[in-house]
Amino acid sequence: MSSTSQVRQVKEATDIVDVIGERLNLQLAGTYHKGLCPFHSEKSPSFFVSDQMQRYKCFGCGESGDAFEFRTGFFASGFRQIIVMFKPPTQF
Repeated sequence: MSSTSQVRQVKEATDIVDVIGERLNLQLAGTYHKGLCPFHSEKSPSFFVSDQMQRYKCFGCGESGDAFEFRTGFFASGFRQIIVMFKPPTQF
């Protein structure tokens, strides 16, 4: 199995709302979840997460991406360190 297909499997098994909800207080707003953006200072929520699209977008600063990109930006880590956070230890 190639590393690309392994990454795809991990992404498909990951729920972005759970990943971001571990770090941010998200509130359901229609079909989206919203909260304060961790990438800039704000008083009103402009950070939206879509569980259907498995993507996030901040309409204040423009940051957007998937669960991997969120953790990469939030923890200021590289992709290799982030993939370890998603995979169970038995898969190494």
